[in-house]
Amino acid sequence: MTRAIRERPRLAALTGAGLVVLVAIGLGAGLLLDGGSESSGADARRSAAERAATRQAQELRAVRAELAATDARLRRLERQASEQRVRAESWKRRAQRRARELRRARARARE
Repeated sequence: MTRAIRERPRLAALTGAGLVVLVAIGLGAGLLLDGGSESSGADARRSAAERAATRQAQELRAVRAELAATDARLRRLERQASEQRVRAESWKRRAQRRARELRRARARARE
């Protein structure tokens, strides 16, 4: 090999330079293709995950707001039902008292 270099130094230099250039081109292409696709793929996955997380956070806020509104409505309905029960009991006691008074008044009128 040293003899070939001595006899044809230009050809040896060009061959060596060509090999170095080919290796550099291969490494560069490999980095651009593999590294770029992984990087852009990772970026795409990350941005998709961020969009999904944002969408889920918005949905969660909407569901929580709906839940709060439903809870408030339930408390209002329970309060109204309780008030109606109190009024019904009051009317019932009043009606029973009046019926009792009427029976007593009729009993006294018969005597």
